Amino acid sequence: MLVHLMLELYGCDHELLSNEPLIKRALDEYPARVGMEKVSPVHLYDIETSNPLDAGLSGFVVIAQSHISLHSWPEYGEVDIDICSCKEFSQEDAIAFAR
Repeated sequence: MLVHLMLELYGCDHELLSNEPLIKRALDEYPARVGMEKVSPVHLYDIETSNPLDAGLSGFVVIAQSHISLHSWPEYGEVDIDICSCKEFSQEDAIAFAR
């Protein structure tokens, strides 16, 4: 069984969404917060595009059960978090950690 939780969060703090160490730490801690086993380090990229409004941070961590990814758009105050797992997990805990 595949559980796929997709969070689209709006109205987020611009500075938090631009903070590479914070985003990296969040991705690093996310697996344990939802009872998953991390099998890779966090991969985080500072994405720059021809349109500065579309720039942001994108990252992922591979878990034994699948993956957790995050994409931020600081100028829009938006972050998308994707948790895909073949193991059930507390979606409430995942949402609470995102806040």
